[in-house]
This record gives sequence, C-alpha cells and structure tokens, in this order.
Amino acid sequence: MVDQLLRVLSQLGLCGHPIHFHCFAYPRAVVDQWLSTCPNLYIGISAMVFSVPELSSVASVVPANRLLLETDSPFLSPPGVRFQRNHPWLLERVATRVAQLRNVPLNILVGRCNANACNLYRFPA
Repeated sequence: MVDQLLRVLSQLGLCGHPIHFHCFAYPRAVVDQWLSTCPNLYIGISAMVFSVPELSSVASVVPANRLLLETDSPFLSPPGVRFQRNHPWLLERVATRVAQLRNVPLNILVGRCNANACNLYRFPA
C-alpha cells in the first residue's frame, strides 16, 4: 500500500511538495525510497520507536533536516505509560530515545526537529 501511495504521488507530480509522513512505521528500505523520491519529505517518529524494531534503524538514518518527533496523542503512549492516554508533554521520551539512537545530544535533536516543524508548517522560528 505504501508503494502505491508513493507511485500515485509521483504520477500526480506531488513529490516535490512538503509532505509529513505521520507515524512512520515501515522498514528502512521504504524510508530510503521515499526520501530519494520526495525531496521535501519529513519523517515523523512516534513512540512506536520503542516497540517496532525496524524503527530504531529508521530513526538513526533519517537525515536530521527531514526528521520530526511525534506523540500521536492520545494514542501510542511510550513505555511507562503504555495503555494510558498519551499527552504532548510525553514527547520528551520519544526525543530522548531518538537522540540515543542517533548518538546526539537531546537539545541538538530537539532544536533541529523544532526547526524542521517550523519549516514544514511555515511557523515562525
């Protein structure tokens, strides 16, 4: 299905538009294909990074300038609050995990992802 979506976006000439791939949960080969086809694609990493093994690899290889962090409130709670309502303030747990996987300081990762969100959604920085 994700291959079909990419094919349709390509056929319609939409791959050049800004795209937020929300709650990305596919293997690295898929992220590589999407990133190479869609130059303005941002990959959203949620708390699934704790439970979907392939996402550890994905979270570590998405270029920093194309990475977003997500909570997907009220769903997809991180460990420690599983099966409870998720909240935006739990984003720190996702950010901490992704920073560990990428071996970068948390403040650097958060700053970059904030800049990415501002760029994608045209928020003032």
